[in-house]
Amino acid sequence: MKRPVTVHAALLCGALLAAYFVWTRDRTRAGDSDLVQILNLPRIDELRYDTPDRKVRITRAKDGRGAHFWVDVEAWEHKRGRLHGRPGRPGPHGRGRLGRQMPRRPNPGVKAIPTKPGAKPAPKGKTAPKPKGKTAPKPKGKPAPKGKTAPKGKTAPKPKGKTAPKATKAKAGASLKRDPKAKPENKTPAVKTPAVKKPAAKTPAATTTAVKPTGGVKPAEKKPAEKKPAVKKPAAKPGASPASKPGVTIKPGVKKAEPPKKVLKKTYFKGNKATNELMTSLAKLRALRSLGKLGKDKLDEFGLTKSTSTLTLKSGSTTRTFIIGDRTYGNTDYYLQDKADQRVYVVRARPLSDMRYAEFRLMDRDLTPFPPTDVEKVVLVGKGKSRTLYQLNRRTQSKAFWADEKDAKRGKELHRSWIGKLKRLRALEYTRPGQAPKGLRPLLEVRYFGRGKRLGTVTLLAEQTLVPGTVAAVPKGAQTYYAKSDNTRVPVKLSKTLAAELAKDIDKVMN
Repeated sequence: MKRPVTVHAALLCGALLAAYFVWTRDRTRAGDSDLVQILNLPRIDELRYDTPDRKVRITRAKDGRGAHFWVDVEAWEHKRGRLHGRPGRPGPHGRGRLGRQMPRRPNPGVKAIPTKPGAKPAPKGKTAPKPKGKTAPKPKGKPAPKGKTAPKGKTAPKPKGKTAPKATKAKAGASLKRDPKAKPENKTPAVKTPAVKKPAAKTPAATTTAVKPTGGVKPAEKKPAEKKPAVKKPAAKPGASPASKPGVTIKPGVKKAEPPKKVLKKTYFKGNKATNELMTSLAKLRALRSLGKLGKDKLDEFGLTKSTSTLTLKSGSTTRTFIIGDRTYGNTDYYLQDKADQRVYVVRARPLSDMRYAEFRLMDRDLTPFPPTDVEKVVLVGKGKSRTLYQLNRRTQSKAFWADEKDAKRGKELHRSWIGKLKRLRALEYTRPGQAPKGLRPLLEVRYFGRGKRLGTVTLLAEQTLVPGTVAAVPKGAQTYYAKSDNTRVPVKLSKTLAAELAKDIDKVMN
C-alpha cells in the first residue's frame, strides 16, 4: 500500500517543479535570428568592466606574431582569517582538511568541571584526581542469582519486627477538601499541628543617648563627616572596545573573531581564445529583447537607478557605456541600459560572467599553441650543447615516439617521458612587462620545427630563492621556475614540482 502512495507523491513533486519552471521561464526568448542588434562595431580596442569589488580592463595589442589581448584585473577579495575561513572536513587531532585547528564540540552528556582562572591543565596520560569525601555505602546482602526466580505459591520472607507505616506525601497543589466518594472508616483523623510563630527580629532604633561623664573623663566629641566631591567618570567614546565600556567583561583566553578584511589583488595575463571570442561577440552586441525607455519605477525594479556597475566599449574614437542592472526573474539574463539613448535591453549573462571570473576563464596558460601532431622535431640547446630529437608516427599520438634518428624503429623511455612533461607545463602567473624577477638564468631552450618551418620556442628559466648551504634541510637550495615562449611573450611562473623534475633530467637528456 505504501509503494503506490510514494510513487504518486514523487510524480506530484515532479509535476510541481515542471510547472514552476514553465511558469517562470522567459516566453519571449528569441533565437539567433530574432535577436535585437545593439552594436555593430568593426572591432573593440579596449573594454572596461567596473563593479564595486572588481575592475577588468582588456586592451588590444599587435606585434610581429599577430594581434592579441592583455587582461588586467583588480579585485577586492576577503582575506580569510582564522575564524572566517572555510572549516573543511575534521581530520586527526582536531585539525581540518586545510590544517586549521577545529573547535571541539561540547558533549551534552558530560558536565564541564569549572576550573580556577590561571590553573594549569592536567598533564597528558593522567586523569583528574577524584574529589575527597566518603562515598555512598553499598547495600549489604548478597544479590539474587541470575536466571532464578522465587517458586510459585511462596513469597519472600518478611523481615522480623514491626514495619513502619507508609508515609504519604501530599502532592503540590492538591486540595484539602474531603473526597465525597471516600469511605469514612478508611480515613484517619487529621492531626493539627499548631503553627509556630517566629519572633520578629527587632532592629534597634537609631537613637542618640547622652553619655554622662564618669571619673572626670570627657566624652569624645563627634565630628561631622566630610563630604567628598563626586568624581565624574569620562563618557565612553563611540567605537571604543568592549573592555572600556562599563559592565562589559571579557573572559580570559577568549579571543574575539576578527572581521574579514578586503585585500586588493592585481592580476595581469594574456588572453586566450575565449577572450578573442568575447571581444568579437561584444563588437556585434545583440540583446534577447528591447524594453525601450522605461519610467523611474521600472528602473528601480530592474536595479538600474542605483547601480554602480558599468560596461564600457571603445572602438577607435567611438565609446559606448552601458549600466548593468539585476538579473531577470526566473532566468540568468541581465538588464542592460544604454547611456546614450536610455534604452533598456535584456542580454545574455555569458559575456558578463566571463569578465566576472576573468582569471579562470580568460587566461592563456599554454606555452605552445600548436597541436603536438604538427611537431616533426625538437632541438634542445643548453649548457653549450645541442641535441635533436625526432617524433616518428606523429599523426597517431598513441603510436608516436621520440628518437635520435629519423629511421629509428624504437624510441627511448627517457625521451618520451621528458617530452611528455614538457607538454604538460602550464602558466600559473604572468609577470608584467618590464617587471620580471631579477637574476633569472636560462636552463634550456627548446625549439619546435614542423611543416617545413619553425613553430615556436620555449625557454626554461630559474630563479635562486634560497642559497645552497644556508639551510641544513635544503642543501641544494630552492629555486622558482619560469618559462618564456613565443605565445606568452613574457616570463610566466610554472608549477614547481613538474618544472623541478624537468630541470633534474636535463643532463640525462642532453647526454
